[in-house]
Amino acid sequence: MREASMDFVTKAIPEATLAAGEPLPFEAEDFKFCSFEMAALMARSALYKAVNHEVSSRTGSRDSLASVLQSGSKQCNGTMRTIVGIGCAAAVTSNGRRGENQAFVVALTLSSEGLRVKRWHLKMEKGLRTRAQEESLVGSLLVTVLLHCAQGGERSAPHMEGWEAALGQEDRLEFSDESSETEDADASRASELWNGIPKVLEGKASHAIVLPGGNRSIDLAAMPLPCKCLVFPGSFNPLHGGHVRMAEAAVSRWMAEKKQVLPILYEITAFNADKGAIPLETVQRRVEQFSAAVAAEEDSDAAESIRVGPEKVRAAVAVTSVPLFSQKAELFPGSVFLVGADTAKRIVDPKYYGDDHENMVAAIAELYAKGCSFIVGGRTTGNGSFELAEDVLDDAALPRHLREMFWTLSEDEFRVDVSSTELRNAQTPAV
Repeated sequence: MREASMDFVTKAIPEATLAAGEPLPFEAEDFKFCSFEMAALMARSALYKAVNHEVSSRTGSRDSLASVLQSGSKQCNGTMRTIVGIGCAAAVTSNGRRGENQAFVVALTLSSEGLRVKRWHLKMEKGLRTRAQEESLVGSLLVTVLLHCAQGGERSAPHMEGWEAALGQEDRLEFSDESSETEDADASRASELWNGIPKVLEGKASHAIVLPGGNRSIDLAAMPLPCKCLVFPGSFNPLHGGHVRMAEAAVSRWMAEKKQVLPILYEITAFNADKGAIPLETVQRRVEQFSAAVAAEEDSDAAESIRVGPEKVRAAVAVTSVPLFSQKAELFPGSVFLVGADTAKRIVDPKYYGDDHENMVAAIAELYAKGCSFIVGGRTTGNGSFELAEDVLDDAALPRHLREMFWTLSEDEFRVDVSSTELRNAQTPAV
């Protein structure tokens, strides 16, 4: 269906562990195969496969999430199509089975508005239908759910006129969306599959990704991360226009030199090398900046120059547990890191390598071996002068092949005389 307006990627109806595509994240004795947990696990796997298909059909290469992390951006050639992943775990009539006849359906819908999560629970009256009839009923529900999600359905339950006529008096269909409160333990544990930030802080996952325009994070610990992204590490406390413009300048530079799309992936490390884990509330507030309007106070001299709105920040945010660039290179192999001159200075300073220049060169050589490179922007110093990235790197006396890992932005390409520190000092910090 490559020429169709919508692509149906795949369906999988093997054993549950195979459909999930990964080891089960729950203890076997606590896990029910017919549950919201299993449906959510399969939906997540289905969504990931659908995302990979979208990337392949758009760019001709499988860069994992790379081309959809920046939905609707001009670099990605247009708006993002709705991508749907659906999982179903059902138990139908069979000889000698005592449990309920039921089906759990979870639908994950990814669009330019972010990630939506919807759940359906169908309870079927026992003894009313044959096995084939129950399978047909569950299949009809899945088709209805698929059409509802693919057509950009609202958060309310899909209209079931016609389909509901097939339900008996004792049948029940329950619907809930991502904003619904539930006391169902299975549904609550299933929702944890796409709430990855707490897992990062608890040491149960190395990373989570918050997709553009959304406020829910997806735990991708068992799946490959984007390849060849512009990874922009920082605390973003607060996020301001300088960050966004620096990222835009880096993408423009890469496009001009390489003629390749380089989606932006902002990265917030949840662990401070000196202070340990950052509180969950702090991390969440910093992440939320990327989907909420962020602006300077009106009485700030720099207000207009640093104003940021959600329409400008159309990029994903990764929350990770890796503070060191050697660790980041393991997590983002082949990526381009965007840093300021102050960070670049620390990267090439032998002081951080036991005051040994050879150790510093060896450490950067490891990053080189992983296919990583850097784009470095200049910065305004405390005395008002502008520190060029080239000056910082030329003083490091790196071998030529390692020096060529570092691309520098000229003052004409990027200069914004504002910093997060200045903004924090100018007002009471919110985070």
